[in-house]
Amino acid sequence: MTDPSCGKSLLRSPRLPFHAALPLLLVLGGCPAYGVDSRMDVEHVVMPGAPHNADSTAAMFWARALTGPDAAGNFGLPRDTLVKVWNVCPDDRFAQQPSGAWCTAFLVGDDVVASAGHCIQDTSPGDVRIVFDYRTHNDVPVVTLPETSVYTPTQVIQRDAAGDWELVRLNRRVPANRPRLTLAGSDVASGDHVYIIGYPLGLPEKYADNGVVRSVNPTSTFFVAAVTSFVGNSGSPVFNVGNQVVGLLREGDREDLVNTSQGCMRVLTCQMTACEGEQATKVSQFRNAVSAAIGHVPPDGAVAGGSQ
Repeated sequence: MTDPSCGKSLLRSPRLPFHAALPLLLVLGGCPAYGVDSRMDVEHVVMPGAPHNADSTAAMFWARALTGPDAAGNFGLPRDTLVKVWNVCPDDRFAQQPSGAWCTAFLVGDDVVASAGHCIQDTSPGDVRIVFDYRTHNDVPVVTLPETSVYTPTQVIQRDAAGDWELVRLNRRVPANRPRLTLAGSDVASGDHVYIIGYPLGLPEKYADNGVVRSVNPTSTFFVAAVTSFVGNSGSPVFNVGNQVVGLLREGDREDLVNTSQGCMRVLTCQMTACEGEQATKVSQFRNAVSAAIGHVPPDGAVAGGSQ
């Protein structure tokens, strides 16, 4: 469903973090998709560099939502579909895919991930699982993963409430063949094109490439972008066209879905210049903390994950 005013004439509601509880999100209107809903499964992404970045982006699940590991060392993932979890109309995009993740994280060091500060704020790190490779394969969602893809947070290394970011230590080192993401050495500017990777509505990993930076206040901790994002994208890395992380998603309109006369929910889209836009924490807010956590600052000022 498309509304050019994107909610301006509809019931408005306060902004809130992407991972907030489902009952609070079933409201009358909103604009999480800008221009067109550009989400695609990462297995179909052809932009050079983006698939590697997807390999280093992880979903957050509650530990209790996973089963296993079984005798073969595999974990089972939630299988309830978007139709059941979100009451999305059966013919809507991705309606038959599972919905289980509730935040996004990304790898910045051998055993360090970054995410939005509110994602593990009100729970013990041990109650969470960081899961890589939650995606589709040959257009079929993965519902089991080997224990090599599943990690347990052991420590919140640093959290910044004002900037809404956190760095989290994992229970073991991630193999070197999984890329550590590179943080840009400078912040974005208005008009820059960006893309995101994450788990919108708890779905298997998605890529959205239609983002444009709307505004950058030099005194603010965040910038505003028109980028297709939903509940579950909190903590999603925001990339520039050079495949460097320029920010992480922290907050957006809470009206991700709109009620229909059929009694189910659909995504509501708006024009690229409408709606409030989505807030992303600037990379400059957490770049130095990442450098300290991983112990390596490349000469050009950008931060590449890993340890010396």
